[in-house]
Amino acid sequence: MTKRMASWRRDPILVAFLHQALLHPTDVAVDFDDQCLWEYHGAAKKELIEFRQNMARSTHEKLRLLRELAAVLLDPDIEDEAMRAASFERVPEETRRKALSATQALIRPRHDDAIDFFGKRYRTVRQFAPAFLM
Repeated sequence: MTKRMASWRRDPILVAFLHQALLHPTDVAVDFDDQCLWEYHGAAKKELIEFRQNMARSTHEKLRLLRELAAVLLDPDIEDEAMRAASFERVPEETRRKALSATQALIRPRHDDAIDFFGKRYRTVRQFAPAFLM
């Protein structure tokens, strides 16, 4: 049909067709990239939820330890000079050191939105993102 058309009519139609043929794969690539990033984001959110569940268990243990130490500090029968020895007697030093290091891992940023878990997938994103953006 286009062979019978005059070139002044046929050429714009072919250009429009080629333009659409270029846009479709681009749209597919953008959708694919978007889908990958959302999957990584969803996996990061899921990992954060699992982390928070584990953190809740660990927090319970740290609260029991805090209760023991607070009981020593608030006990009026223990003299100030004997406070350290009494606290070590109830909660061994090694237990306190482990609790302190575990507590550092429990502390999350104020605006906790799983960005650090998403960052674990940076290596994978880095493989396809530069080629996609070019």
